[in-house]
Amino acid sequence: MTNARGLSTLAAAALVVSALAGCSEDPASTTTPTESPSSLTPSSGATTEPPSDSELAEEAASQVVTDYIATVDRLRKDRKEPLGELKAVAIGGELAAQEIFTRNQRKAGNRQTGDTDVVDVVVQSVNLDNSDPQAGKLPTVQLDVCWDVSGGDVLDRDGNSIVSADRPERGWTRYTVVNHTWKKHPDDGWRVATSQDLEKAPCSAA
Repeated sequence: MTNARGLSTLAAAALVVSALAGCSEDPASTTTPTESPSSLTPSSGATTEPPSDSELAEEAASQVVTDYIATVDRLRKDRKEPLGELKAVAIGGELAAQEIFTRNQRKAGNRQTGDTDVVDVVVQSVNLDNSDPQAGKLPTVQLDVCWDVSGGDVLDRDGNSIVSADRPERGWTRYTVVNHTWKKHPDDGWRVATSQDLEKAPCSAA
């Protein structure tokens, strides 16, 4: 989920300042993965069998991260957009960090232009244990997103860019996505709980 020129943590690594400073903690981040990293691209040998719960969780979590990034972009570009929209895509520490950072950017008169491009999404783990949500045992998906903010900028109230000339335009961020309402909303109950920029080579241009 976070900083300015493109999106949440992306902005942290690429734009103004590190709003999330690495990320927020959430009980779900301590759950034990039940599956290994996997690609979201269907294999050529895919069968007609219905997707498993894990596959559905991967798809839903990937979609909410994409929606989260788009929401952050929109809120950073238009100060008239209500911050309440974040609640549909984020929760806990991630939600609070984004609300604070975006509110401060608006007060400073800073405005984002352009959008963050999601280049690649790699699922790292899926854990659908829902035995004790209050203790952090709830459905959790961790995934890495490669982002590109080359098409965006951050302007001050006078219209001048405040983005460093040597900022990286591509990088990776790891998101933890959780579902506190799994029993009632297994498909649309997912929210971004934490995000953390990763120190690894950016993905190549496609």
